[in-house]
Amino acid sequence: VNEELNVKAMALQKLDDEIENTFTILDFGIVILDSNLLIKRYSDKASLLFDLNASFIGSVITTVKPKLHLPNLYIDINNSLNHRAVISRSIKDKNKELLIDFYPLLSDRKQVEGVIISISDITRSNAIERERARFESLLAFSPDGIHLLDKKGYLLECSDSFSKMLGYQREEMRGKHILDWEVGLSAG
Repeated sequence: VNEELNVKAMALQKLDDEIENTFTILDFGIVILDSNLLIKRYSDKASLLFDLNASFIGSVITTVKPKLHLPNLYIDINNSLNHRAVISRSIKDKNKELLIDFYPLLSDRKQVEGVIISISDITRSNAIERERARFESLLAFSPDGIHLLDKKGYLLECSDSFSKMLGYQREEMRGKHILDWEVGLSAG
């Protein structure tokens, strides 16, 4: 019996180590709460929102002060726990934009056992999206014929003006090789 218990204990320890390793490589923060709102586990990146350390394991989440103003934090946790609600919130401060998601933690019998809080820093992805939109606007409204080719001569992107100059729609041009463009040039 002892040997069997040791084997199970080692398997649980291995699983626990794997979870900890997974938490360290995640690009977002995780806080896991039980049904009494006690902190069961958290990843280091949870520090984007909370000032946590190992002494908070087993503490009620309401004893941890969030770093950013999130007025509905405890309401969202409660709704996720009591109503199986999946909730997403975006928080901005002067330097960061975070996406906070609340998920009910379900048992294998689909009973709610707690809440998982996911914390993602979306500052960079939003900046990239703004730049992409700016680039798209430039291509759509520029009066100039702008085009980008890859090293082999295939069109990656072009402005609306460029495609009109060649008698195409912009979508038709993408992926065409420069030698496949049918261009009617007049002598002049």
